Amino acid sequence: MWTIAFVTAVWLAQFSWLTCVSGGAGLRERGTGPAAISVPPTEAFDGNDGPWSSFFIQVGTPAQPLRVLVSTAVSATWVIISAGCPASVTTCPSGRGGIYTANTSSTWEDQGNYELYIEENLDIVGAGIFGNDTISLGAPGSGGPILQNQIIGGIAAEQFWLGMLGVNPKPTNFTNFTSEQSSYMVSLKEQDIIPSVSFGYTAGNQYRLKTVLGSLTLGGYDSARFAPNDLSFTFAPDDSRDLVVGIQAIKYVDESQNSHNLLNSSSGILAYVDSTVPEIWLPKSACAAFENAFGLVYDPVNKLYPINSTWHSTLQSRNPNVTFTIGNEASGGATVDIVLPYAAFDLEASWPKYPNNTLYFPLQRAENETQFTLGRTLLQEAYLIVDWERGNFSLSQCIWPDSLGQNLVAIPPPTNSTSPPSQPSTASTTSGSGSNTMGIAVGVALGVLFVVSAIALFFVLRRQKARKLAGSTARKVELDIDTQRPRYEFPGSQPLKSDAESTQLLTRPPSFHDKEIHPAFASAPTTVTISELKGDDQQSPSGSTYARHEMYGSSFAPVELPAADHQELFSSSPEPAHLSGPSSLSSTPLMDGDELDVSPVARASGASPIGRSYGPSPLDRVASLRGLFGRPGYRRQESADFLPGSSSGGNPGDGAFFSPISPVEKEAE
Repeated sequence: MWTIAFVTAVWLAQFSWLTCVSGGAGLRERGTGPAAISVPPTEAFDGNDGPWSSFFIQVGTPAQPLRVLVSTAVSATWVIISAGCPASVTTCPSGRGGIYTANTSSTWEDQGNYELYIEENLDIVGAGIFGNDTISLGAPGSGGPILQNQIIGGIAAEQFWLGMLGVNPKPTNFTNFTSEQSSYMVSLKEQDIIPSVSFGYTAGNQYRLKTVLGSLTLGGYDSARFAPNDLSFTFAPDDSRDLVVGIQAIKYVDESQNSHNLLNSSSGILAYVDSTVPEIWLPKSACAAFENAFGLVYDPVNKLYPINSTWHSTLQSRNPNVTFTIGNEASGGATVDIVLPYAAFDLEASWPKYPNNTLYFPLQRAENETQFTLGRTLLQEAYLIVDWERGNFSLSQCIWPDSLGQNLVAIPPPTNSTSPPSQPSTASTTSGSGSNTMGIAVGVALGVLFVVSAIALFFVLRRQKARKLAGSTARKVELDIDTQRPRYEFPGSQPLKSDAESTQLLTRPPSFHDKEIHPAFASAPTTVTISELKGDDQQSPSGSTYARHEMYGSSFAPVELPAADHQELFSSSPEPAHLSGPSSLSSTPLMDGDELDVSPVARASGASPIGRSYGPSPLDRVASLRGLFGRPGYRRQESADFLPGSSSGGNPGDGAFFSPISPVEKEAE
């Protein structure tokens, strides 16, 4: 009993400990939700315009592993299909992060062909084959979350060389505005995998430390990757360009240590933060200032700024920095500086942009203000945190410690409170939270051990007491001797002493026992012949043979018990007699194919959506595959605001307060 109690106590203690410290989630405080999750990056840098740190996803059944980038503008998941790679270029499938084949997936559901409108304002267009399939995060065997029936876009257009994991929450409508499908981010929230529709992201780079991989956190952010600040940005009213910041200045210091504002404007500009594209799109006047400062020459055919190897070496030796001063508006208010070294602009373009690998400067000439964009180049040095539900975001300067750790912080879902939440829960333990978690774990384990030990002690003492009581009251019980009634023995004989006595007649004495003979045997003869069977001469030393005798019986004739007429089992005839009885036996055996009647189990319905309704994204049905690389014949509908209740300034309708995007909290004004 003590062994069972001890083993049970140890098991419960271990369970309590694992509950507190396993999985990175920790022992949640009362009222908190699930922890933020980190999407593991690959160790590869992919793309024909970077390269860029990519992330693993798996699509379809069976799962097909793919390498993709992160898109802040796309709400679906884009993957590359076989039509995007010529058969003559054998390196194309690997160069594009892997090929998804829908016809080998048993869970693929085709929805038709649709326009890729996301970067239409940048004149980057195309089309894709859209449908639904299963998506899981991480490499095979990593144990990442698996979501079924997610929106997949199969693309072949070379303008989007790698697939995209969309972190935008806008839903998709394939047919009309009333039948919308949730985005991947909203699906994660609906299935209680992440605490809120939010993320933190930095693109990583190859020039810092020994290569810095990208970082993507869903439902929160990684506080170990950036220097916190107290500036929060509100969403713009246009939901197709919501992550808008004000670029108030672009500073450059020349070799003479003179500072220049490359923006060349008395007032700043509003630019869209979009990780889908690599370049920085600026007014032509700003591009001209960059051309003068860095000695750039524009290629109008490929619309890039290529750099030859000689000038590239010169720029590397100079290693100038460019500082973007960013605020919530184009001018005035609080700002944050994002500093980019020249290495952040030192990128490489490859086929099919150029037949050979060519160094280029990631700058693009914007035709109008709708094209002002800050792409992935900025996010090599900046950390972006977006809270889609509260309608705000932040940009912070990345930090580069010698050893990059990870400290995931969950952004809790919004409440009706008008003040910021106190402190988000952490998915990875810091020194303080780790001590609290360990203290709770030890306390729970000791408490469980004490309770189980007390219960075991109670039962053991109870059993010992019962045994002691039983030992003091038990006694042996003898059978009572009946002196009033005589007891009788059956008549017997004395044993023979030798084989020679076997033929002698022994006379039974009238009373050979200390008890009286029963009257039923009183008339029996007083002498009986006791005979032993004799063996052959091998058992006799004299070698003589002995006669064999049967034992004598009594003088009483045997009496048959009366019985009714019956048939004997055996007759005198050679044929065996048969038992009398029924002529046949009947039974109902189970027939082949008989089954139990099992009623079907009703399929569980899907999770109910969260209490938010996003407006539809402008995807239109395309009648055929024609035009995968062009735009003729495509139509587009205008999109509606996807955050109902938000004002024209992009403030959320459930409380005008900021996300917990940094340790420095900002009270709502």
